[in-house]
Amino acid sequence: MNEQQNNGYVKTRSEKRRSGKRMNFVDWILILIALGCIGIFVYFAFFSELDIFGAKEEKVSVQYSVRIENVNAEMLGISVNESAGTLNCDFIDVKDRVYDCVNGKAIGRVTSVKYEKSLEPTGALDEDGDLIYAQYPGHIDIIITVSGNGSLADGIYNISGYEIRVGSEIEFRTEGYTAIAKCISVTGKEIAENDN
Repeated sequence: MNEQQNNGYVKTRSEKRRSGKRMNFVDWILILIALGCIGIFVYFAFFSELDIFGAKEEKVSVQYSVRIENVNAEMLGISVNESAGTLNCDFIDVKDRVYDCVNGKAIGRVTSVKYEKSLEPTGALDEDGDLIYAQYPGHIDIIITVSGNGSLADGIYNISGYEIRVGSEIEFRTEGYTAIAKCISVTGKEIAENDN
């Protein structure tokens, strides 16, 4: 039979099932823990400075300078009279497009080309114990400034997926020149959304 008698009261199976589904203390604790986890996730995902979904990228206009050291000026047909100045030459010019040699992607345009006479260590020390440098005859350091649109994430600038960092080597080419240079400065300016 579907009925049981207990001290004069008869319970059916359906009543037993309903009474077994009542919420108890442990159920409430589990619900509170689940709601707390959801609250913590929402806080860190949308209101915290931590990036749980990856780095937030800002669109920026990147300007960086690279130095090509100890270039033989005579071999490239460059006549240099001053110790530093603007460089006018046939192989690289302002507005030339700059490409990454590894994957061929454009990483900006030349905005200025300057030079400084190269220095080499003499082996002697000054009064403070610092190494003394002298001009390297017939050689210059070429300083090229490049600008391009890119992004900034976690303090690292990149253009077309190419990371630009101070101190890193950049192997680049233009239409008339290929070189390996050292990045000496990087700056960025945020691009407004309506400037796209």
